[in-house]
Amino acid sequence: FAEAILSRAVLVVEGSTEASLLPVASQIMEQTLGADAYSHLDLDGVSIFNADGDGAVPRFGPVFASLGKLSFGFFDKPNNPLTNDAKTKLESYSTFWEAPEKGIENVLLAESPFEVVKRFMAQASQREDFPDIAPYNPEASQADILELARKVLKARKGEAFGYAAMLIAQCEHADELPQTVRGILQSIHDSLKG
Repeated sequence: FAEAILSRAVLVVEGSTEASLLPVASQIMEQTLGADAYSHLDLDGVSIFNADGDGAVPRFGPVFASLGKLSFGFFDKPNNPLTNDAKTKLESYSTFWEAPEKGIENVLLAESPFEVVKRFMAQASQREDFPDIAPYNPEASQADILELARKVLKARKGEAFGYAAMLIAQCEHADELPQTVRGILQSIHDSLKG
């Protein structure tokens, strides 16, 4: 929280999975788009704040607004419609985004090129902490590989394992990043440069 208060701007996310993958995506964007087109969150002075739970992002909008902080929020598609209170609190953010899918794992898999998912599964399956769900078969159907990847990402959720960040790291160019992730990062960058 102290880091967020001292930063130029803050991006509030629901959990450690999002908090761990966004800096990796930001690095890929900076390296492949060039510093003139995009600069890393850290260089732009943006702190990522983990709200630590589903539905927790709206609560922090008024907090950062009261501090005069440029703030952004990103949260999962909710299971139930947002309450009027949550909607009001979200309006405190400079900009906020609702994920197009329930669960960041589903967003990543729906929006990542299949070759990125295959590279991720090839690397992840060699790790000692690969979950004991099913072995990875690179010859399996696309649907089977995506389903196994979904189960693996859910089983190894959070920054402690870093599997979602590992999937993002398989993107060789900004064009391979999930559209939602890239759009949020570019929008934040543009807001700070504008």
